[in-house]
Amino acid sequence: MKVDRIYRDNGASGKDTNRPALAELRADLNQIGVVIVYKFDRISRSVVDLYGLLEEFQACGVTFKSVSEGVDTGSAIGKFMMNILAGLAQMERELIGERTRDTLAHKRHLGEHCGRIPFGYRIGEDRRLVKDQNAQALIARMKRLHREGKSYREISRRVGVNYRTVCNLVRDNLGSRNRRYISKLVRTTGK
Repeated sequence: MKVDRIYRDNGASGKDTNRPALAELRADLNQIGVVIVYKFDRISRSVVDLYGLLEEFQACGVTFKSVSEGVDTGSAIGKFMMNILAGLAQMERELIGERTRDTLAHKRHLGEHCGRIPFGYRIGEDRRLVKDQNAQALIARMKRLHREGKSYREISRRVGVNYRTVCNLVRDNLGSRNRRYISKLVRTTGK
């Protein structure tokens, strides 16, 4: 087979069909005879989305082939195998989601921090958020500069902290999302 074009969505997840290169592929379907992928879950990990794409391919007379699974939708067996593999890919994605949610819930229950670390804090030895004294001093300096009439841009330039971060920190020290998280963490763990 001659490969005419490679459609590549670098860094995009197969769970989402709203990807630029996939949109280009779909727009070009009436010029394509076969769509070849290394693994079929590279095009979609959702059974519903995959069926939709396969129906779209079939309506345009396009065959779908997966190199690693040896699946070719040009035959009845190939279509059947595609259905089984698509179901397995979706199950795996959902299992990963369940395991991730369970792990994060367990960590939160233990009072451990999960996610982005708010400016002014760090992760302590017990995996909980603790104030970073150097960063807290920097926040105090930013607030003092602001009280002295310095603009957010000037403060950002002087202290070497991103402009948006300076705006959020000077206005309310943590930003509303971080402040809610910290207060929730304190109520839950009693610290």
